[in-house]
Order: sequence, then C-alpha cells, then structure tokens
Amino acid sequence: MRRYARRRLNPYRGVEQVIESDSGRALSVDGRNWELQLLARRPAGWGSLNRQGALDYARYAVWSRTEGLARFPYFPATEFDATAAAGLLIAAIAGHEADLPLALIDSYECWCCADARPMALLAAANALPEHRSVPRWRALPDDPQAAEVEERVRRASTGTHWFRRAADGSGEQLDAAALGQPPSLPAAAFAECLLAVDAFDLASDRSLISAYLERQAARLLMLPLSAATRAALEQAAIGDAPGVAHYCRLYPAQEDPGLITRLQVEARLRASA
Repeated sequence: MRRYARRRLNPYRGVEQVIESDSGRALSVDGRNWELQLLARRPAGWGSLNRQGALDYARYAVWSRTEGLARFPYFPATEFDATAAAGLLIAAIAGHEADLPLALIDSYECWCCADARPMALLAAANALPEHRSVPRWRALPDDPQAAEVEERVRRASTGTHWFRRAADGSGEQLDAAALGQPPSLPAAAFAECLLAVDAFDLASDRSLISAYLERQAARLLMLPLSAATRAALEQAAIGDAPGVAHYCRLYPAQEDPGLITRLQVEARLRASA
C-alpha cells in the first residue's frame, strides 16, 4: 500500500491525499471524504470483437467515516473482486487517518519565472515528465480578481523552468547548463505560497497579489510553511471560517490551535443557522 500527497495545481486548489493499492486508490482533498477509484477495463466499443478496453482508474464509490459507503451507479468490468478491493482501501484509510496529512511526493516543479527567479508554480510531479510543456499560470476562477492576477503574472513572466527540489528546499534547475543559469537555487528563492509577491516591481501589483493569497489562506495552510508564514496565513484565514473547517484536517501544523478551533466552531454555528 502506497501513501502520499500531491498538490492540486494550476490553479492551486489544495493538497490531495492518496492511498494506493495494486487494484485501486483512494483520494481525499479534506481528509474526511474519500473517493474510491478501482483499476478496471472500460468497454472497448462496438465492433471491437474480443479486444479488451484500456485498463484505467474508474470511480467506484465515495466513503467517509460518518456516512459510510455510497456507490456510483456505473462501474466497468474488473479482473478481481471489486468489493474486496474497495474494502482494502477503506481499511487502509481507517488505519492511517492518524498519519494525515501525508508527505508530499511531487518534488519536480515547473515554475513560471521572472528573469531567472521562480515566480509562480505551474506544475509538480514525482518524476520529470517526458512532455514538459505546461499551460499558462491560472488563478482560482471563482476569485473576484482572478483575471487581474493572471494578467500581472503573464506580464512579469519571462519563461518557464523545471526544478528538482531537495529535502532542504533548494532546487536544482534541470535546464541550467543550456541556459547558463546557476545550477541550484536556495530554498528562499521559491515562494512558500507558490506565488512570489516580491517578484513584482509595482507596489500596486504586490498589493493585488498579497490580497489574492490572503483570500486563499485556508488552502495555503495545507502546504509546508515556515512558522512566520503560517501564523500570518492563519490570521488572514479568520474571514474564511468554513474554509478552515473544511481543510484543517490536512494542516501539517498550527501556530495558533485555539484560533483554528474557534474558526471550526464558528463554521458549525453558521452552518446550523
């Protein structure tokens, strides 16, 4: 059984937890509700005779400790006992709830850069992709200033580069030799919140980017952060009690546990009202 976490990127939407077996996987974005996906043969299509469809993950059910299992209405053919495979995943979830959040596995990162400096994280993976082109950086579409933030990033961008991040946070630039850039950058060169406020020259741009990150504080707290950054984001998240209540199970640390608890209580009271 393999257990890991990966960032949901472009736009950044949080950190997904993954528990994976040889026959399927369980995915969660809040540590409470899990989607079970099993490896299955999809129908090969009309006229395919005896050919088998491709083996791929198919949605099987959702599960939570409070509500139990709810099956999806359709599931392709499997080559094993689907009920047993789902039960194995549920047992693994229950057995590892205390380990959440799981360790991030996506140490290969593609950054949108301003000159040679990483500015905005575009993609991340656990291995260097064969095809390395990525779409332009995106803000969360429901943010009220998404278009303005995306435009500022587009203007400042001078290119994209892949890095391999080390355990100490430093990053080896994988195309450095060809570009004549430093082969490695220190951890401080990479924005903890995945978007570098001080990469922008104009004070108005920095203010816009800072406000955007503050609105995403509840999700950003799912990342590994310094104590100072975490404390600032916890304060910024005061206006988003429902977001904190939804994601706090996956916060790797809390600078002010009392504040996080108060926000969870506030979210419950608001929901009941």
